[in-house]
Amino acid sequence: MDKRFLTATAVGTVALFLAGFLIYGVLLSGYMAENMDASAMVDPPDWLWLVISTALMAILFTYIFSKWASISTWKTGAKAAAVIGFLVASSYATGMYAMSTLYAGGLMAVLVDVIGSTVMSAIGGAAIGAALGMGSGNGE
Repeated sequence: MDKRFLTATAVGTVALFLAGFLIYGVLLSGYMAENMDASAMVDPPDWLWLVISTALMAILFTYIFSKWASISTWKTGAKAAAVIGFLVASSYATGMYAMSTLYAGGLMAVLVDVIGSTVMSAIGGAAIGAALGMGSGNGE
């Protein structure tokens, strides 16, 4: 891994973490509290594992963007991460809906969670794309 990869991953981790806090910790906190099975949640969360989870998503986006897709702008990063985030979140959420009581609010809670994850992914992807393009003259 080169310095550019590590920098983009770090920037993406911070962006994803902050976006997740704003989306899930502030904007959707009441909705999620009412529509998620509280017995499945940990309060407070284990912050170390939350950071690791966020960093793994940032690594996934950075790897795809830098190794396969040549993404180096915030706009293409946001678009690509939104698609990837939507698919990953949809897969996870529908699987959990099928096998658990996590989504006590039914399919609407699944949809809200997927939308939140998609927006969070787009924000992180924009940051990663911009970081990968720094110094390349790609100011889009």
